[in-house]
Amino acid sequence: MLIGVSYAFWLYATEVEVYTFAAVFVIASMGLLIWLENAPTPRRAILLGLSCAGAVMFHQTNVMFALPVSVFLLSDAQRRKLIVPYWITFGLAVGLPYLLVGWTSGFRNPNDFYNWATEYAQTGTWGGNLSLDTLPALRDGLRNTISSDAILAWMFYALAILGAVMGARSLWRERRGWFFLAL
Repeated sequence: MLIGVSYAFWLYATEVEVYTFAAVFVIASMGLLIWLENAPTPRRAILLGLSCAGAVMFHQTNVMFALPVSVFLLSDAQRRKLIVPYWITFGLAVGLPYLLVGWTSGFRNPNDFYNWATEYAQTGTWGGNLSLDTLPALRDGLRNTISSDAILAWMFYALAILGAVMGARSLWRERRGWFFLAL
């Protein structure tokens, strides 16, 4: 839900290669996680691996989604056995296309391949660490996302924090696997 009200998401929503198709795969992955929680099977873990791989293939940053998915799978004894089919499927579905494109592009050593695969992240114009220098830009982005009215913005933050605390508490008590996924 937070992604859907994010300024950055809608700012880049008109650029298909940025978020649009990747978001479909992330949403499908969340649905598969619910399905998998109710009936954990290797087939569903394979479908989850393919769906998560689809998200990564449309936007590399979605590789970070693999960590909470893994924690979710490992948080339950029945789902724990599904980590292997998930990672094999995910790894092959992401790794093989990257290796094929890298090879056909002429990258023959690991260093060249790594530089190519992470080139955009190394430009210095993507992401970066939060620091005192980047706080004004973060503030402006949040202001554009929520409201330029300070009172409304603080009300939003208060409600968001209250909702997050209550939701986290409920998830921790009732569904610990989802708690880690939500983080």
